[in-house]
Amino acid sequence: LGDQGRWAKHTQFEQAMHCPLIVRLPGHQTTTGQTKAIVESVDIYPTLCEFAGLPVPEFVEGTSFVPVVKGESKGKKAAFSQIRPVDRKQQNLMAYSIRTKDFRYVEWREPDHENRIHSRELFDLRKHPAELENVADHPDYAKVLVEHAKLVAENYSSLQ
Repeated sequence: LGDQGRWAKHTQFEQAMHCPLIVRLPGHQTTTGQTKAIVESVDIYPTLCEFAGLPVPEFVEGTSFVPVVKGESKGKKAAFSQIRPVDRKQQNLMAYSIRTKDFRYVEWREPDHENRIHSRELFDLRKHPAELENVADHPDYAKVLVEHAKLVAENYSSLQ
């Protein structure tokens, strides 16, 4: 079973969206080891372009993480992912997910109804790394919820 007892790995949770990344850029690494920097799969292509001294085509999304490898940057503020659930009862929903340093925020939207918000999830990964407690409706997290909702609105072109 996958996250939260769901079958398969097709979820919006950390274990499904997180993937290991091992990088070695000869002559450019000042440190070795592990980092908690946030990077995305779309950042791999621009990173390789920068490392090889090639221009990054305009159509390419992502940002080079060579500065992270060199120890000059802590990475991005957030990583974005989008998934349609496997559950056939919920096929009309799309999950727009954001992972920041301490939180995972998910907006479940209805593409067939002008992308209106169906529900929200907010997980405080500092307190609940297994994402078992949704704190989206908790008053102490109101500001965090608004900040993350703004990131969704600003960064998913399909919602603009």
